[in-house]
Amino acid sequence: MFIYLIIYIPFVLCAYFDFINTISKQKKGILWFWVIVFTLFRGLRWDTGTDWDQFLEVYNHAHWDNIFSYYRNETEQLMDYGYMFINALFHEAGFSYTVFLLVTNFWIMWCYKEFSFRFTKYPILTFILLMNVGVPFPVRQTIAFATSLWGYRFLVEKKWILYIIVTIVAGSIHKGSFIGFILIPIPFFLEKCCVRWWWYASLYGASFVIASLLSNYISLILTIIAGSEGQLAVYSEAYMKNESLSVDYGDYNVSALNGMGYTIFFIVLLWIREKYKEICKQRIKYFEVYFFMYAIVAVLDNMVRQGDESGMTEVLGRVTSTIDMFPLIFPLLFTLLLPKYIKSREICFFVFFVYMLYKFWQQIPDGFYHDLFIPYKSVFEL
Repeated sequence: MFIYLIIYIPFVLCAYFDFINTISKQKKGILWFWVIVFTLFRGLRWDTGTDWDQFLEVYNHAHWDNIFSYYRNETEQLMDYGYMFINALFHEAGFSYTVFLLVTNFWIMWCYKEFSFRFTKYPILTFILLMNVGVPFPVRQTIAFATSLWGYRFLVEKKWILYIIVTIVAGSIHKGSFIGFILIPIPFFLEKCCVRWWWYASLYGASFVIASLLSNYISLILTIIAGSEGQLAVYSEAYMKNESLSVDYGDYNVSALNGMGYTIFFIVLLWIREKYKEICKQRIKYFEVYFFMYAIVAVLDNMVRQGDESGMTEVLGRVTSTIDMFPLIFPLLFTLLLPKYIKSREICFFVFFVYMLYKFWQQIPDGFYHDLFIPYKSVFEL
């Protein structure tokens, strides 16, 4: 556990540089430092992380002749072709699994850094929040997610061919990233139509009603998105168990409390967008596009949380995390709203610091799979 503390506490402390508005060159140096640290921390691990044995087995059995035919863990889950290609590329070249992890983790961290610097005035905050997306140690979806993030420059710049190519590549690594295709009309739509705050509010409110009326259909759609009923069972079995073991607080379980928190965040962030729209556009490049993406995920997430309690929220999260711009939008709460009422930057930073330490605590020592993260083991202990 100690190694997590000595890495994550200084990592979150670096957010202070965004609160004092230090120069961009210094922030870039800070993020490059953490790109290297997390590349090594994630790449040099051994027998640590979810599905470690399964992904190591995939690597050891990846060859040019089974890219399109390998089934993970001898189940009905056919591995994604792009992910198999990457594994075969390294394995057939004679590299160890550690080299594969180092290279793929560097790609993930570099994409996070590039995305954070390209689109926001608060790159360190966004980078920290991106590190809280998904599981602590990357799986194939993390590679696909990072690739999609890198490709969003082509979406907002309307370089459609390049964006389509990147989306196909990301989707071949994890099929959930194919959801990126639904984003193509958004820049055109937002050019022609100014989306009012009450559009977002009405749609979010309607999601409660839709969830209660169409919960069975929502589950069916998620089944289709996940690939097949058998594949969905592989994904969701552990999540269903996770929800059944979740601790209750009064009339609410952990999932319900999280859902309430997301709803509050959505309302507050929508209010920030309406009241400080021009400032938001100055601080986040292509703000309206990214807020629209965030709103899509918030509405879908709320529908599933309200309409189903069987692990479907986790399945949805695996798909929609690709387009969820919460890490880009959420820092506005600490850098724009709180400073209006709390004049001390130090206090605003402290609130963010405590919140992120709490989120990382939930993710690692308090997570459902904490036994797979603690103790941390590295290749040097083999």
